[in-house]
Amino acid sequence: MAYGIHHYQLSLFDARTGDEIKTGVLARVLAAGSILGTAYTASTIYGDKVKTAKTNPVTRAVWATDLGLSFWSVAASHDVILYTSDGFIGFVDGLAPGGRHSVEVNRDIFAPRNYVFAFAQNAAETDSTLDLPIGFGVEDAFIEAVTAVASSTIDVGLLSTETGGDADGFIDGASCATAGWVLPRNAVTVTAGTNTDYMGAVATTGVLLAAKLLGSDAVEKHGGYSRKVHLCNGTAKSITYTTSAHAVDGYAYVTGRQLF
Repeated sequence: MAYGIHHYQLSLFDARTGDEIKTGVLARVLAAGSILGTAYTASTIYGDKVKTAKTNPVTRAVWATDLGLSFWSVAASHDVILYTSDGFIGFVDGLAPGGRHSVEVNRDIFAPRNYVFAFAQNAAETDSTLDLPIGFGVEDAFIEAVTAVASSTIDVGLLSTETGGDADGFIDGASCATAGWVLPRNAVTVTAGTNTDYMGAVATTGVLLAAKLLGSDAVEKHGGYSRKVHLCNGTAKSITYTTSAHAVDGYAYVTGRQLF
């Protein structure tokens, strides 16, 4: 310890092969107790003992340069979440300073996966740099808004310039107006009309993950909503996002499993 500050180091290994995962890892450094608590609280971290600022989350590029997670902090411990570029997640509850620690992640190809990336304001379609493999079934997509702005929204989908791509195919205009978790599939509103009850809002899940029809206050116009799985064909594979012109940021999650 120097200047009242501690050094933290962490490596990630594949539990099946024993290989160290040296690239493609996004790391979130959180206040101790966050993982088992009620909210993920980001920590202030530094690049050296004289408190040179370091971005949190630690990007995949920085992970590769640093050969793992390396940071300094005045806190006595931290929780850490690690997101690999192929959809697996590692957790550390109470990382201590001193020496290089390690954690394993189970990269079973048929295990549930979560493709996670950090987003910030980008009014043009932006490549997350994460690609879905052929045969992967996308089951859901949702966001965690960290910096929320009134009237702000986000789309998540597959790169529109790829054949079969749809920039809002997974999430279509989900609100980032309130900080916290946003599950588009839950944004369904049933309205009590004069003639019939009907679906007045039919989710912000994109068309790749749901069939939906807005209803109206007329007989036999109830509307409907049915979830579906998007099977990736290996051509439209690049996950993208687009925000409204607001200074939002947070994390997006595309979840599912390898079907074949």
